[in-house]
Amino acid sequence: MRWRTLIGIGFLVAGVIAYYSPSFNLHEVYARWAFDRGVAYDQQGEIDKAIERYDQAIARYPQLVEAYNRRGRDRRHKQDLDGAIADYGAVIRLQPAESYGYFNRAVTLQLQGKTDAAIADLGDAIRTGRSYLDRLEQNRTSMQSTEHIIASEQGNADVLASYLLRGRLWLQRGDYQPALADFATAAGVKQASAEQSSTFEVIRARLLSGDLAAARREADNFVQRFPDNAGASLLRGFVLLFLDNEPLRAADDFSKAAKNGLSYFGFRRLLAHVAPDGGEWFAPGVAFRPYIYNAIVWRHLARERAGQDDREELNETLEKLGAETWTGAPIRMVTGPDGMMRVVTKVSEEAQDASRAAWPGRVIDLFLGTWTPEALRKAGAEVTDQTSLRRRRCDVDFYLGLFRLKTAAAEARMLLQAAADNCPPDAIEGAAAKFELGRRGS
Repeated sequence: MRWRTLIGIGFLVAGVIAYYSPSFNLHEVYARWAFDRGVAYDQQGEIDKAIERYDQAIARYPQLVEAYNRRGRDRRHKQDLDGAIADYGAVIRLQPAESYGYFNRAVTLQLQGKTDAAIADLGDAIRTGRSYLDRLEQNRTSMQSTEHIIASEQGNADVLASYLLRGRLWLQRGDYQPALADFATAAGVKQASAEQSSTFEVIRARLLSGDLAAARREADNFVQRFPDNAGASLLRGFVLLFLDNEPLRAADDFSKAAKNGLSYFGFRRLLAHVAPDGGEWFAPGVAFRPYIYNAIVWRHLARERAGQDDREELNETLEKLGAETWTGAPIRMVTGPDGMMRVVTKVSEEAQDASRAAWPGRVIDLFLGTWTPEALRKAGAEVTDQTSLRRRRCDVDFYLGLFRLKTAAAEARMLLQAAADNCPPDAIEGAAAKFELGRRGS
């Protein structure tokens, strides 16, 4: 028994030494255990249990910055925006030189409609993100090549996301020049998708601001340089349809946009081009709403204007939308427009059928003849927050206006004028309404 006693004493002595060691903190050990359990619950989709674990971790060790960040994300998911902002504030307090706390708080402030505060946070995210990249370059010789490449890629992706989001917030306010400056700067970020994502936004901003000559020129150049980019074809088709009245050429561009957007890699290129009220991205059971819907509707409008009937093809496209987008190997990690990475393996059946998505699928149903204008108006009003309601009304006025052109010209002009006057400053539908009215001499 003596050897067992000696072993027990040895463990006791080792424990006492470890406990009183400057590097040992029992509270931190427990907190990290609770944090790991929270992450496991997050991965299982049990957000409430995850938050409980993060609460325990923070209570035991308030310096655990990862717990605040994860809890902030979960609180935002549960629409506890004040709680999320408080958590991201703690992240910033604990790590003021890191960019992700500022970026995450900016995303949450945006959801609250606090655009000015979000823009300010994004300025800090850009500043700290660029400082991080500078430090990486200074320490390049002391880092392994692979480690440096991975860190640089992530750092540049973070800076790109901040510029793009800030540019979009400028657009929401109607401040087109600072938006163009941010998008132009983003195009020079050393990140794989920077040029294409930023070029899309630059052209969109030019259309919204009325710089039409530059928009025409750059849209055409965009397609020539990136012929497989769905966003490039979408924008040039927009110019051809609403500015130049060339519906056949526009329909060809919209067909390419729909085709490329429905492929996985083409869809990836549309990730940064989602409507600002696009909702949750890639969460199982939630319909995705990128500009692919615009390509489908606008193709129909272009062909109808050219005297063609494409309702059968329109219906077939809807039926294939989900299946073609998600076929093949399971999708792993994707980045949504809020900058968050998400694991994706599937979407629900509802999300795979655009005509079942309450919005904007109902706009497509209107042109298919399966929905009435009255039903569209009702669906457009089925939101609670004022920002989304304004965007829905913009869509309803614009698309109903186009729908009525053949049968009720006076009503159509009234609806298009309402869209031109009342759409948000960053809504491409509002710009299209102005162009359509101008083309018709109204």
